[in-house]
Amino acid sequence: MFKGVLPLYRWTIRAKIYKWYKQLDEIEKVATSTEETLKKNQEDLLSLKDEVQAHTKVPLSYKGEYYNLLLHIDLVAKELKLQKKV
Repeated sequence: MFKGVLPLYRWTIRAKIYKWYKQLDEIEKVATSTEETLKKNQEDLLSLKDEVQAHTKVPLSYKGEYYNLLLHIDLVAKELKLQKKV
């Protein structure tokens, strides 16, 4: 029984983080050809980041993965800003 507890705990904590990657991936994959779509995607990213910060609490040992998620959100936001300028 104890052998299954640690992997289940790891999976539970990582699932808290990785569930947000699906939304991030959807925002990134949307065709961004129009100004309106770019603006909507940027708003979606801001709300996603706020939601992640408000609703995702992880132990210190998993903070690296949590901060990687926040960095990936910022990276996609910067890519959208670059597309907007072009």
